[in-house]
Amino acid sequence: MEFKLVKPILKKPLIWMGSIVFATLIIYLIVILTTSLEKKAKIIWVCQISLNFICIYFVSIVLNFSKASVTIFNDIHTTTNLETNEINVEIKASKYTHIFSIFFSIICFFIHITSGSQLQKITWGDYAKSYWWVFMIIMVYNIIYFYLFFNINSYLLNASEKFKLSYIDFYKNAKEHIDNKKSV
Repeated sequence: MEFKLVKPILKKPLIWMGSIVFATLIIYLIVILTTSLEKKAKIIWVCQISLNFICIYFVSIVLNFSKASVTIFNDIHTTTNLETNEINVEIKASKYTHIFSIFFSIICFFIHITSGSQLQKITWGDYAKSYWWVFMIIMVYNIIYFYLFFNINSYLLNASEKFKLSYIDFYKNAKEHIDNKKSV
């Protein structure tokens, strides 16, 4: 099975998610810059939130252009109708999407709190006590973003008949190859 067949399908979610990230970033920047914070605090918030959105977008680009990550984060289920010998293919987001989404979002949460406390030159605990809720909102956004991203990938792969037919051929050839090795 060739990855060239899947690559054009996986470019669509990158464009969609890029526009979502850009629009959300603009909204966050407008909200932050119109609040009555001091200039130094606004700069820190803008930098941290911009870095978060750029980071999650680049991570999603890397995940979609790698064969290994596409196979890790998508499960391909095949069912065979015994009467007609017809094979159906269904792609679902794997259990690793949950682990990755939550783990990555928690790491970003602590990076934000740590970097913010360093930039404002206050203790980690004081900064976390004051601004934990903002980074919790960003963490929830990151989790929702990655769930949406992985499920859009699965949906687009499910909708591609060309991919399904190619996978069925690959599946039949692999099954024949295994049966031939068993008979030898």
